Amino acid sequence: MIRFIHTADLHLDRPFVGLSHLPDKIYHRMRESTFTAFDTIIKKAIETKVDFIIIAGDIFDGSHRSFKAQNRFILGMRKLHQAGIHVYLSYGNHDHLNDDWNRLSFPGNVHVFPPEVKKFTYSKAEDIRCDLYGFSYKEKHIPNNMVPFYPEKKDSHYHIGILHGAEIEPSSENHYAPFSKSELIDLHYDYWALGHIHKREKISLDHDIWYPGNIQGLSKKEIGIKGASLVEMDHTRVHTSFFPTSDVIWNQEILNIERIETMDRVIRQIEQLKDEKRSQNNGTLLTLYIEGSTSLLQGRDADEKIEELLESVRDEEEERDDFVWIVSIINQTEPMWDIDELKQNNYFIGDVLKEVDSTNMESALSILYDHHLGKRYLGNLTDEVSHSIKREAEKLIVQALYKG
Repeated sequence: MIRFIHTADLHLDRPFVGLSHLPDKIYHRMRESTFTAFDTIIKKAIETKVDFIIIAGDIFDGSHRSFKAQNRFILGMRKLHQAGIHVYLSYGNHDHLNDDWNRLSFPGNVHVFPPEVKKFTYSKAEDIRCDLYGFSYKEKHIPNNMVPFYPEKKDSHYHIGILHGAEIEPSSENHYAPFSKSELIDLHYDYWALGHIHKREKISLDHDIWYPGNIQGLSKKEIGIKGASLVEMDHTRVHTSFFPTSDVIWNQEILNIERIETMDRVIRQIEQLKDEKRSQNNGTLLTLYIEGSTSLLQGRDADEKIEELLESVRDEEEERDDFVWIVSIINQTEPMWDIDELKQNNYFIGDVLKEVDSTNMESALSILYDHHLGKRYLGNLTDEVSHSIKREAEKLIVQALYKG
């Protein structure tokens, strides 16, 4: 059996530009988070006594190539060397070989793929052999498909392909070693260790072709727990399991405060939500969307109320290791109104709503239903559909007029 860790997209020492407004303690935790995640991988490798680690590109962050990151990475490689664990790594678009800084001296357990597809062979007792194929980026972009340079599987030993790249999409340009899933399947490798996409994903239902995702969320778009894969492989099966590495989790939530008219009730609901999201082993950076019909967060002073609310729900969080820090509150609440009551007044908004009520929907939508494509795709205009369209139109009109 072969046991290994598959990881990618470490982005060590990411600067996290735009987060300097965080409290010093949380900001420092965030700046160290990629190193904490990397240390977790090293510890996991030693504890589980893996045979080797695969790193499929973007060890370092292209926007911040610090000596600290290089030094911490080399120290990690030395720990693995002392434990007898090999490392097979490729450089990606963020740490390509054409940069002068990328000339590191590694211990003998580290095997770096060159710009051309190359084979490294890992040998184990009991005549077990594993061939690993991969390449490193020479430049930031590789517009060409590199899969044709990978050899077919020809013997009974294990074969692993390592590729930092993205699937071909007909509608978009791809500068990152584009490949098609079918090409990888046709090579009949036992496992494909991919990198570049920051989301954990098995891209083939019946074949072991994996993106492990990145090891630490880098922005509010990368929500949830991040980690790496522990893979156990013999000639009958491949078992891949996830283990978490992220120290700080990005998350987002929606809080509905429908018809709540006191700020203390809103604060209590947010505190309850924070407790639900609190993790014993992680800090959390939370983007909160507030929605619902209420007059509480409307009017010219709505932004000031949001700032006061933020200040209140952030209180004392920076002192906790399991902090839930609300990065921002997005106010998506709507004013409270009674449509039927608005229709009864003689002002402009009431006249508009009455006009909507009196509209003949068949006549208004005839231009769509008379079109040859409309006939094909539109369903029958039932009374229920007509009523629904009118109610949605009324809602949009009232929103627009109130905001105006």
